[in-house]
Amino acid sequence: MSKKKKNPSPDGRIARVPIRGKDPVKWHELKDKLKDKLALAVDQTLNSIIDPVEGTTLKEEFQELSHQVLGYAKAKLAEPGISNRKALAEIEECLARCKKEVAEAQKTHLESEMLKFNLDVKRLIMSLGATKIFILSDDNGEESVLFVKKIDQFLELLKMITA
Repeated sequence: MSKKKKNPSPDGRIARVPIRGKDPVKWHELKDKLKDKLALAVDQTLNSIIDPVEGTTLKEEFQELSHQVLGYAKAKLAEPGISNRKALAEIEECLARCKKEVAEAQKTHLESEMLKFNLDVKRLIMSLGATKIFILSDDNGEESVLFVKKIDQFLELLKMITA
């Protein structure tokens, strides 16, 4: 009998994705948010509708395909002889292709999300730059200078995140 494989992630998620950056302190502060965003992106990818006619999601289609492949495998394994090994090899190849396609779809979705995130950060940087110009043009003294310094610090953090 085969042993049941242990889930690779201690928190019950399907995959473990280590996230690290140049500044360990900042990444330690941001890693939980990024992990949650990554998990949400994967969930959204799996729950995205890929068959608008039937209204089925990527996850449902993959589960149905897996079910059909396993059913086919069981039926073929009931047949005698060498054809069993050939059928099993075909099934394993088919499952590998399916897993690869799902992984590629997830990767594409995550890349799209990262591009969107970086664009949003760039828009925020532009907005903060304009705010800085507005504050500096209106001479409010020391309070304005302190606020502009805080904006500069935040801008540096945003640039580190997108670097």
